[in-house]
Amino acid sequence: MALRDLDLELPPIRLADVAASLGPEALALDDAAWALDGLAAMVPAWSARREHRLDGDVDVLADEEGLRLVLRTERDDRGRARRILVSTEQG
Repeated sequence: MALRDLDLELPPIRLADVAASLGPEALALDDAAWALDGLAAMVPAWSARREHRLDGDVDVLADEEGLRLVLRTERDDRGRARRILVSTEQG
């Protein structure tokens, strides 16, 4: 039997759970926009976008209920992520 033939019901992915589990691990992300785009591709009701700002990048993942996971990436003078601040906002 192939894995695709298994009848498994997986619990739904909730944005609040993703936000809670990400926390301090955010700095380990190589590319926050790519990671959030991947989550948005897995959950069609979610959307991801990136804003480039002078002080860094802001990546936002929003769910169908208006909750937004916001990652603010502060970069050093070489463009490397120095700090990623994780927050949630109700839209």
